Amino acid sequence: VSNLSTQALVDMTPDVVLLAGDLSYADGYHHRWDSFGRMIERLGATVPIMTCGGNHEIASGEAWVPYNLRWPMPSDASGSTDSLYWS
Repeated sequence: VSNLSTQALVDMTPDVVLLAGDLSYADGYHHRWDSFGRMIERLGATVPIMTCGGNHEIASGEAWVPYNLRWPMPSDASGSTDSLYWS
């Protein structure tokens, strides 16, 4: 995801956006999560964003922690027993 693709999504006015894996490529550098959040904020302010984590969300010792803190998904509402899975 880049500034250009984020703006393109805003311009499309979708009902929802699904981001599938490797969201910020933070790789243990938490400030990268923050910069990704700032970049995607204008999209998230207008449309729900649903995410699925990828290998970079668990790599470099992240172990899903920054992902789960920043991108909570509706796992409880969907009856899932795991915060990473929802339907």
